[in-house]
Amino acid sequence: VTLFGSAGLGRTSRLDLESRGRAVSAGADWQPGAWRVGVSGQRADTDDWQLMEASGIELRRVAPAYVVHDLTADVAWRRGHWWLGASHSWRAGTGATVGS
Repeated sequence: VTLFGSAGLGRTSRLDLESRGRAVSAGADWQPGAWRVGVSGQRADTDDWQLMEASGIELRRVAPAYVVHDLTADVAWRRGHWWLGASHSWRAGTGATVGS
């Protein structure tokens, strides 16, 4: 089993918009034989209202940032040069944030 985590900060500058964002994530991978199974989660926030609203994510009320939680699960199988994988992700807005 491999455990991992990360954190990041970002800044975007375009036209008249200066925005900032932060993210923290953690997850685990397990590799029994030819199989690999993974799961990871992330919490991200941003004040980039143009990007979020273009993505269909909105605020219920005035708030300093949009906050979303992501969960991803994946499975893969590998044998020689052959590789087969599948993954699925879920996103949910929290607090004042509405969207998935």
